[in-house]
Amino acid sequence: LLEETGEYVYCGSYDVETHKKDFQKQLRECTELIHSVNARGFVNVHAGVDAWSNEEALDFLDFCLAEIEQVAPNIAVTFETHRQRLFGSPFQTRSLLSSSSLSNSRLRLNA
Repeated sequence: LLEETGEYVYCGSYDVETHKKDFQKQLRECTELIHSVNARGFVNVHAGVDAWSNEEALDFLDFCLAEIEQVAPNIAVTFETHRQRLFGSPFQTRSLLSSSSLSNSRLRLNA
């Protein structure tokens, strides 16, 4: 969110590190909001880029899952299967989900 206007700014970068920083910032903001209203909630993530290689995607997901475990262990965090995003392609999604690094993770998808 832009501090001046409160508007959401889409992360249009292809850089994995930029997306990591954006995810980290937004996860913390969402977690603070959920706790501030003393309500249950979940975080729906539109993250990543469908043009990333599997190695880049797995690097990003490993980071996100570690961040979720540290910042929001009791909040459901889901990654949406959204066009132009990390899980937008069913073929890359299948490949990523078959990765050994994700097999025992807390990764949750929604459509």
